[in-house]
Amino acid sequence: MKITHIYVGDDGESHFEDLDVPEDTTQRRATTNSIDAERVAFGLSAALPMQDWHHAPRRQLVAVLSGALEIEVAGGKKRRFNPGDCFIADDLAGRGHQTEDVEGPIRLLYVHIPDSADFAAWRA
Repeated sequence: MKITHIYVGDDGESHFEDLDVPEDTTQRRATTNSIDAERVAFGLSAALPMQDWHHAPRRQLVAVLSGALEIEVAGGKKRRFNPGDCFIADDLAGRGHQTEDVEGPIRLLYVHIPDSADFAAWRA
């Protein structure tokens, strides 16, 4: 399973990287190892206009439940996230990223993850 990680590079800018989440296929349904979580919240809105450059308010996994959003990072690189897509917002410093709701209404699931979560083993 692939997931997008939005992180701050050595240049102080936000970037995308694809992570390959390991799956256990010995079960009836393939599953991943658990990730520690601190809180869960939902985001609900009609489509919002472009949010100027900002960084993530906390480390969080974001799952798109409905609608679609587009995120832009350094160098004008953009990715669209549709229902069923997930990403890890981990760019807590620097200029950050821009977000635009491109198809509403938007419903998001935010899973707040602790600073101790380490995704290095997931690098593709």
